[in-house]
Amino acid sequence: MDRHAAIRPSFERLDRMHPQSAGIEAIREKQAAMVRAAGDYLTSLTPSERDQTLHPYASEFRTRWNALPLGCGERLGTPWPNLTPDQQASALNFLATGLSQRGLETVRTIVEIERIHHPEHGTKSYSISIYGEPTVAGPWAWRFEGHHLSLNFSSIPNVGVGATPAFWGASPTCVRFNLGTPIPVGTHVLVCEDELARTIYSSLSSQDHALAEIPLPEMELRTAQTRYARPNTFRGVPVISLGAEKQVLIQNLVSTFAENFCPELSSGLIFSLLPSRADDLFFGCAKGADGNARRSARPDGFYFRIEGPEFFLEYDDVQFGIQGTGHVHALLRHFKNDFGGDTRYAPAP
Repeated sequence: MDRHAAIRPSFERLDRMHPQSAGIEAIREKQAAMVRAAGDYLTSLTPSERDQTLHPYASEFRTRWNALPLGCGERLGTPWPNLTPDQQASALNFLATGLSQRGLETVRTIVEIERIHHPEHGTKSYSISIYGEPTVAGPWAWRFEGHHLSLNFSSIPNVGVGATPAFWGASPTCVRFNLGTPIPVGTHVLVCEDELARTIYSSLSSQDHALAEIPLPEMELRTAQTRYARPNTFRGVPVISLGAEKQVLIQNLVSTFAENFCPELSSGLIFSLLPSRADDLFFGCAKGADGNARRSARPDGFYFRIEGPEFFLEYDDVQFGIQGTGHVHALLRHFKNDFGGDTRYAPAP
């Protein structure tokens, strides 16, 4: 079966779906599971490692994410290579409470690819930091972060769990030689997302291309703010003008990114991201070969963004990467829910 063949709900059905499709009890169980996993991880640490990892909920670093290489800005938490194998296993169990199996494998692949990209650093840039005491009775947050990764989770009592902003990346996007790492040659990070985006792009008519093409932007990383301001206008073409088949493909693309998270989070996240009306969703794209391309863009580079009333999702595989392949960045932001803002896709008490 084709990996993109599963059909998501149509826009007509979407407005009749209950936003808490995972169920209130499932979300509460997920919150409790995160608390237990956080406690297990903190218990595994030495006192000094715990001090590196656990910080007040009001810390400015809770909303200051950073997916740059080692040495480019301060990052909290105990560096991955400093953890024992048992501590790393506990950290992965913690991370698995927020991610699907595919999402967890994507993270592990990105971390291993860093050994290829920056062999002098290895995995030193990756760590977990926790903000606030992990408990179901009060707000707290945690982050797994390093070069090309920033995954931010927020747990708010009687509200739910937030999972944005979320940043994934890699260079190379496709491994051509692995330099002795466990990554198989041919590994392609975010391959499902990339293939589906390019399928959408290639399916556009010449008229649709003219409407969807936007000037190639820099990524909107906006690192140190709790809310990302909703733009006054969206870029690209209204999805409603693209026809039913492409509308489904674009819904699939949004869902594919969301499904990097565990089912309890992804089902509500999809509802939160996809509006009930197709005319509230916009698709924009750019090619690295455009005359307005960045100086560092490669000719076969590809960029897209999807914007709606509550969010934007952008995918940038435009830069030159090592091993002669791409250098991919993907970013999901929510205008209200970043860092646990409103967390509207979680259940009410």
